[in-house]
Formats: sequence, C-alpha cells, structure tokens
Amino acid sequence: MEISKNEAQDYLETIRTVQQKTRRAIANGGAPFYLMIWGVVWLIGFLSNQYLSAQVAGQVWAVASAAGVIASFVKGWMMSRSIRRPGLDARVGLFWLAWLVYGFLLVWLSGSSNVTAISLMITVFAMFVYIIMGLWLWRPLAWIGVFVTAVAVAAYLLLPNYVNLIMAWIGGGALFFSGLDMRRHWR
Repeated sequence: MEISKNEAQDYLETIRTVQQKTRRAIANGGAPFYLMIWGVVWLIGFLSNQYLSAQVAGQVWAVASAAGVIASFVKGWMMSRSIRRPGLDARVGLFWLAWLVYGFLLVWLSGSSNVTAISLMITVFAMFVYIIMGLWLWRPLAWIGVFVTAVAVAAYLLLPNYVNLIMAWIGGGALFFSGLDMRRHWR
C-alpha cells in the first residue's frame, strides 16, 4: 500500500497530536506530584542514613515514608474525584501496597542489620517497580528505574562511604526533577 506525501504528513501530524495530548494528560495527572513527593522522601531518608545513627535514620525514614504515603494517598484521592479511569487508580494503589508489604518481608527475611545494604535493597526493589510501571503506563519511568538502579549499585560497589549521599541527591533528585520537568514542560 502506497501513501502520498500529504497522507504521510497527515499521519505524522496525528501521531504528534496524540503524543502531545498524552504528555499533557500525564503532566496534569498525578505522576509529576508522586515523583516529586518521593524524591523529597528519598532526599530526607538517604541524608539521614549518611549523617545520623542507624536508629535515628530508621525513624526519619519511617516518618518521611509515612508522610509520602499520606501525601500520595491525598493526591490520588483528590485526582480520583475529577478524573475517572475505571479501575486503574485502584490497581496502581494496590500494586504499590503489595510492593510495600513484600518489600518489608524481603528486608525482614534478609536478616541484614546493615542500613546501607537495606536501603540499597529497597531502592533496587522500588526501581524494579518503576521499570514495570514504565512498561505498563509510561516508558520514561522505566528509564528512571534503570538509571537510579545503575547509580545505586555503582555507588554501593565503588563509593560505599558515600552511597547514601549519592542516593539522596542523584536518586532523590532524579525522581524530584523528573516530576518537576514533567509538570513544567509537558503542559
């Protein structure tokens, strides 16, 4: 089947329009906010790992994570009132709840008391979920997952004394600034 130059241009324009509408829908949805919320949680948590005792860092992580869960829930609830996507919001929320339960189980079963190793395990597990979500919903999440995993593992192996500092700024920064960029430029 041959198409004319004008038809090809029309098809390309239609594709660009769909891409632009998709980007706008993502930017106006919760994705930018969730990325920014969890970027801040990571910044606070990993900085506490770097500079505070293991016990205090654990408490900081617990409070920051609880605040992140509450902020994410509130944002999701506010969006669900204005945007209807049958079943998707509930499935994504349940997916992250299952992740949380299994993540805690894996950390507990590992028996590790090394805060850095536990943080890396949680990071890699979280980025695995980003990759899955990227494959399902929005491809850049997969790239964020790959990037943050690579940085985390490289920092753990090459700069173990600074892994938490690197993850605070690179991991938390990648999440936060991805959300900020999406919010600013995709509208």
